[in-house]
Amino acid sequence: MTSEDDFGLDASGVELLPADTVYRIHRVDVSAAFLAARALADGDEVPRIPAFGGTYPLEITVPGPDGFTDTVTLQTSTFLGGGTDGVLRDFAVEHGY
Repeated sequence: MTSEDDFGLDASGVELLPADTVYRIHRVDVSAAFLAARALADGDEVPRIPAFGGTYPLEITVPGPDGFTDTVTLQTSTFLGGGTDGVLRDFAVEHGY
């Protein structure tokens, strides 16, 4: 069962990645939403990003000499979210952040 606390996409993990990381969905730069969530983070508490139910291929570009681009799929079944919890955090940890 989802609740208002599950609203949208779970952005936790954005605070682990470098501040100049670029986020795109279907080649559209959505960095502003993720960077706003990062700016509003309070420790491990990171605001969720509003999103309708759907599948979002999030392309993440970490700049720098050891930079990389990789894609993680965020899939949520409803407007209230569900299914994206921990995905971005796991991505950051898997890449050493």
